[in-house]
Amino acid sequence: MLRASWVQTALQYALCLLAFLIPFPFIFGSYAIVLLSLLWILNGDFKGSFQRFKDNKILWAWVGYYVLNALSYFYSENKGQSLFDIGAKMSILLLPFVIGAGSPISKKHFERILVFFISSLSIVALLSILHGIVRCYQEGYIYKPFFFYHRLVDGFDSSAVYMALYCLFSLACLLMLQWQHYFTGKYKWVKVAFVIWQLLFFILLSSRLLIILFFVLLVPFYIRRAFKHKGWGIGRLAIIASMFAIVGAGVFMTDNPVKNRFNDMFQKDLSIAWQDDYRHIPQDSFSNVTLRLMLWRFGYENMQEHNLWLNGAGNGDAIDLQNNKLEEHGFDIDAAKDNKRSEFYNINLHNMFFQVLLMIGIPGLLLYIIMVFSPLFALKGMEYRHIFFVFHVSMLFFMFQEAIFQTQAGIVFYSVFSMVFWNLKYNNDNQ
Repeated sequence: MLRASWVQTALQYALCLLAFLIPFPFIFGSYAIVLLSLLWILNGDFKGSFQRFKDNKILWAWVGYYVLNALSYFYSENKGQSLFDIGAKMSILLLPFVIGAGSPISKKHFERILVFFISSLSIVALLSILHGIVRCYQEGYIYKPFFFYHRLVDGFDSSAVYMALYCLFSLACLLMLQWQHYFTGKYKWVKVAFVIWQLLFFILLSSRLLIILFFVLLVPFYIRRAFKHKGWGIGRLAIIASMFAIVGAGVFMTDNPVKNRFNDMFQKDLSIAWQDDYRHIPQDSFSNVTLRLMLWRFGYENMQEHNLWLNGAGNGDAIDLQNNKLEEHGFDIDAAKDNKRSEFYNINLHNMFFQVLLMIGIPGLLLYIIMVFSPLFALKGMEYRHIFFVFHVSMLFFMFQEAIFQTQAGIVFYSVFSMVFWNLKYNNDNQ
């Protein structure tokens, strides 16, 4: 066991590296978690970590949730899928010890973590837009979809909605954190440049829910905080409010692909979610709303038909049950039939609460609810409560439309910053 200062310093920068790699392909984040875990072992502060874990009982819910997933292996018939799911969610088990109950995170270290994350997202935005320009050059004309939604982030494992989720938190940090060690003095212009660049990227990503949350949650919260700031005059506040108003008008009052996504939300017939046979219904007939309604309906039917309320189907069999239900209603799930499998094959429920219930039943859902809602009751008196309020509330809304723990894009992002939050909260309460 090594407890030299270089190991502790390496541990701090490994966490920064992990934050930096969140928007990049998942394999890099996995390597960073392995490195972080190894350095935690080398640091050797097991007694301190386990004492902090013992004191911070919310972390028990995270470990308990993972244990229930792992135990479901024994009643899952699809053992291979179960093992894959257990491995994919390993961060949920490791990070509560390595970060949540790990070495205390100082203010400067926290700001450094955010700087790495913000810088990484800005680099991803640059690469994505450059990639769109190159593709337009290759095609010989400007093709708008290259610069919007999922096509904008082709080449990255995280979809447009997850990138937009990262952007929302990054913008909250840039706008609402009282920076003490970075973006101060003559470097304030760097923060302004990051805000403008990431706001452009955020709008181009075209995530309807997160754009709404930006204008309904972040903007009013930011303006309210600005009014309380003694150094802000009416003129400066008017400029900020006007900037947000111009951005909003540009999104909602002009003809653009972002506005068109809002217009398309309810234009398709909602009754398509309740059909008995989808054999002759084109898959592009679904909107994001009708697809989710259909998936939730199938999930509920599986819960009822197989009486899964107590234990769930198991983390290995939940996906098979959904595939069977899709096939039962006319979707082509067997690729051997005509070598053209439905694009809904292996699709999750796109609702994390429902997904947990289907996989590990009511006990798992109760633990998950504790994990998700407990931070909202722990914000009072915390120095960084403003940005973490935006983080936890936006994640809560996001979980109702995405199964975040069924992809590394959600597992790593939510686990890392949740554990950073609980580390800071524990230190705040014990100072």
